[in-house]
Amino acid sequence: MVLFRGKSGVAGAVARAAALTPDCSLAETPASRTRASYWFPQTTETAMKRQLKTTDEIQAEVSRLIHADAVVIADGEDVHVPRPRPRPPGAEVEGCNWTMRSFGNASAYRSAVAHALATVQAKWNLNA
Repeated sequence: MVLFRGKSGVAGAVARAAALTPDCSLAETPASRTRASYWFPQTTETAMKRQLKTTDEIQAEVSRLIHADAVVIADGEDVHVPRPRPRPPGAEVEGCNWTMRSFGNASAYRSAVAHALATVQAKWNLNA
């Protein structure tokens, strides 16, 4: 959201309402402290950049997270983790450029696999 400084009318009311804290006091924002006419809050997309990793590093991290799950440890099972495959250009989901399919011996551990996959996809991209 963009806060406009010095605007009156609807734009000013929206900017002032957005700057209110839960106790209804005016929040201190960079726009109110500087001469800049607008301020862009930092989002998670701009705050966190994905690191580039090789297929071996991604495969090892997903495997480590799956095998660290309490249910997998308790059962003593070995889940086969496939190599990550690049997604075609333009088919990236939320900025991730790789995916994994066909986990072996993982039908009972779908939640652990999904959690491990989502965790690694959120922080790493495939260095293709």
